[in-house]
Amino acid sequence: MAQKTVAATERSEAIHKAEEHENNRTALLIAIFAMFLAISSMHSSGTGRELLDANVHSSRSTSLYETKDLRQTVNELAVDQYEVLLTMNRKDLTPADKALIETHIRKAQDNIRALEGASTSSPSHLESASITSSSHEEEAQEDGAGKSKKDLAGEAKMWEEKRNHAEAQLPSFEFADALFEITIVLLSASVILKSVKTQYFAVGLGVIAIVLMLNGFFTWFHLPFG
Repeated sequence: MAQKTVAATERSEAIHKAEEHENNRTALLIAIFAMFLAISSMHSSGTGRELLDANVHSSRSTSLYETKDLRQTVNELAVDQYEVLLTMNRKDLTPADKALIETHIRKAQDNIRALEGASTSSPSHLESASITSSSHEEEAQEDGAGKSKKDLAGEAKMWEEKRNHAEAQLPSFEFADALFEITIVLLSASVILKSVKTQYFAVGLGVIAIVLMLNGFFTWFHLPFG
């Protein structure tokens, strides 16, 4: 009888130790996946901010480029109109009128050259007979007023590439976050249910989440959703 009691006690202790070992292993897994969740969540929020920032800068650079392109078109039309006026009415114009028209033409041509490539040009140099003084003040207030169209086009392309890269990264991080959270919940549930299958399933989801998190960093493939 005493031997049976000792054997039962030993079996009970062995089972208790096995359960304790299993619980410790599950706790370690939860801690590991919680760490991965923290890393993925941090980069997910950072990528979201990067996407928003790139969108804003891309839209702004594109808007400034289109504004300068419109101003260049206005100045080109002004040059054409003044040249036609000068040609058609050369005989009727006084020397003072001719000099004034030629001055307007030169100023409009200077504007065109500045808008096309002189990124170091100051907005105060952009004078035109076809652009009023109020438009000069508006241009001087713009942060990109001293940049050429080429500079703005390059900036817009750069920010668009950053935006596209962030758009490719973000879904992987977001789905990784969700799978890490599900993994942690299932691992916790496996302790209560004493279910090894649930634990294995949770670890499988965690591995998928790790792959998605790494894909967020390196963009090996693009998700067809998200």
